[in-house]
Amino acid sequence: MTNAVEQLPESNQGGLPGIRELLTQLQTVIQADDSLQLEKKTKALQQVQILAEAGKNPQVSQHQTQAETAMSVLREISAELPKTTTLITTFNQVLPNIAEIFALG
Repeated sequence: MTNAVEQLPESNQGGLPGIRELLTQLQTVIQADDSLQLEKKTKALQQVQILAEAGKNPQVSQHQTQAETAMSVLREISAELPKTTTLITTFNQVLPNIAEIFALG
């Protein structure tokens, strides 16, 4: 899965994180989080994979739909966790930026 994220272009927005940087951050925090059960962690990482594939061309309608679904699944997973975890903090920071890249309102 790391490979799909690494294939994305780096941000060219003057220091602002792009899809690659955001997904790398998300992937890292999911892998490091001990409060997630293995099944949920695997499911969350699969959603990052979907976002990485869709992120190759985020303006395509089908990719936007895939991204929206993946982000919904990630929100469902995070809803079950204590609100103070690093994972929740990262989700709250990263998911809105990812939604913006996919032009999801």
